[in-house]
Amino acid sequence: MTTTISTKDQFENLVNRIAILQTQRTRIATDRDAQINAITVLAAESLDPLDDQIAELLQAAETFADQNRELLFGTDKKSAETALCDYGFRKGNPTLKLINSKWKWERVVTTLQAKKMQRFIRMKPEPDKDAMKTDLTTEQLKALGCEIDQKETFWAEPKVETGDRVTTEGKAVA
Repeated sequence: MTTTISTKDQFENLVNRIAILQTQRTRIATDRDAQINAITVLAAESLDPLDDQIAELLQAAETFADQNRELLFGTDKKSAETALCDYGFRKGNPTLKLINSKWKWERVVTTLQAKKMQRFIRMKPEPDKDAMKTDLTTEQLKALGCEIDQKETFWAEPKVETGDRVTTEGKAVA
């Protein structure tokens, strides 16, 4: 749809129409969100007790399985099954952690440096753009190969008097 505007009145009518449509959209989205929230709350009343019960039973099963691995899995398996369930242990993603409280990550970096293992040390210098924008002049920024870019964009928003009305030319429109 192409809209042609040739007068100020046409322009004002257009932005007023935008405000009306935005208000209608907001009302519909608000109703949708309220319905979603109501369903979520209603479902939580049924889901929360099930989640609690599942967590409790999983904890008991994990404790038993951890203490009875050979009984449940034999010597070379990590999973098994029942008529209704597959179960077992699976490894999570590997993570790196310190071996004890004597070690700190700063000490790891120092040790890597001492052993000439720089490839395991991250060095990511990057400009502090927020500080540059506030603390440097236009000339200083230019000398650094930078400039501030601030685009101007057109906007149109409804004047909301209540949750379901928008004001256009002094008249409230539903």
